[in-house]
Amino acid sequence: MKKFKFPLLVALLVAVAGLFAFTVPGKATKTFNTYHYTSSSVEMEDLQNPENWEGVEPAEGCDELGTIPCTISTDKDLQEYLEEFTSENALITAAVTRRN
Repeated sequence: MKKFKFPLLVALLVAVAGLFAFTVPGKATKTFNTYHYTSSSVEMEDLQNPENWEGVEPAEGCDELGTIPCTISTDKDLQEYLEEFTSENALITAAVTRRN
């Protein structure tokens, strides 16, 4: 029985190492599809700055129609999505919700 313990132990260690190879904790990032605009500026430079957008759950956000974007939704990278807009009005119009 002793001669089976060593190969069994090696096989178990290899299996555990393989499991950890795929589950090594790294920097966990949550990917959001809906972002809330945290600034009150409607300047293009501010609208396209990802630091002015905060990821939120889809149920959160504003319901008012206004002149400042409140939430946007995208399945793309936020920076990539924001850079697609060529004018403030286009980004404000594309917002799911707006605020005053």
